[in-house]
Formats: sequence, C-alpha cells, structure tokens
Amino acid sequence: MYYEAKARYYRTAIDGAVKTVNEYYVVEARNFAEAEARTLEHIAALTDVDFDRKVTALKQSNIGNIIDESGEADCKFYRCKVSVLMVDDVTLRECAVPAYHLVYGCSIDDAGEQLKKYLDKKESEYDILSVQETNIVDIIFDKTPKEEDNFPYDL
Repeated sequence: MYYEAKARYYRTAIDGAVKTVNEYYVVEARNFAEAEARTLEHIAALTDVDFDRKVTALKQSNIGNIIDESGEADCKFYRCKVSVLMVDDVTLRECAVPAYHLVYGCSIDDAGEQLKKYLDKKESEYDILSVQETNIVDIIFDKTPKEEDNFPYDL
C-alpha cells in the first residue's frame, strides 16, 4: 500500500544559511505509523541539521502502480488517471473502473508513452483520462523482506 507524505526539515544551504525544506514523498508501508517512521528515517539521511524534522501531512494514496521505464535521472513524477473497462461479475455488464498510476518521466508526453506501453501489456481496454505533473520528489520503498521471501523450501 502506498501513502503520500509531506515532510518539513531544515538543511544547510551552500551559503551556510539554514533553510526550511518542504518535500512530498510516496511511501510504501503497511500502515500510517510505518509510513511516518520511514519518511522520518529517509529525511534524516538528507539533512545535516538535527532538529525539527516532521511529517506535516500523511494520507493513504490511491496510486496502484509505479512505473519507471525512463532510465533518466532528472525527470519528474506524473499522476495518471486511467479508466479501465471491466466486466461486472454480477450483472455481466461492462463498467469503467478508475485506476491511478505514478509514472516517472521526463515530460508529460514521455510519461504518457510509458503508461501506454505498460497498459498495452495488460489484457483490458483502457482510456487515459489525465496525466498531471506532481510535486513528489522521491519514492520510499519497503526494503523489509516479505513473509513469502523467508519460506525456506522450494515447492
């Protein structure tokens, strides 16, 4: 599950002045407490000032997938809304289901192309409704091993 976090901390600038920094992150975590702890741990590594680091906002994200096929370093994150056509199991009628993806791309066009390539691999029909630039600066992934990774026997 992904959470969106806004963090505030202080960093020493090149001229020696201490500056306030506000940044947005997407955090992979199991719950709010874990997302907050991961965000604080991440920003602690970014600053040389040891006071007043805080997560000022934290919410559960509707992002389903993160797509990064660009291979570039200086790109941005784009939030993409897609309408996926699905068949309702009860009524057997087609319905449009919204899905949200976070795409790392160098431009809106690049993000749209990456999303299209990703969605073309799926079997469902889709419509890309929007591609919007975000203020997200990084993604904090869950590095802890999953329970299924610790299973000692191959089946």
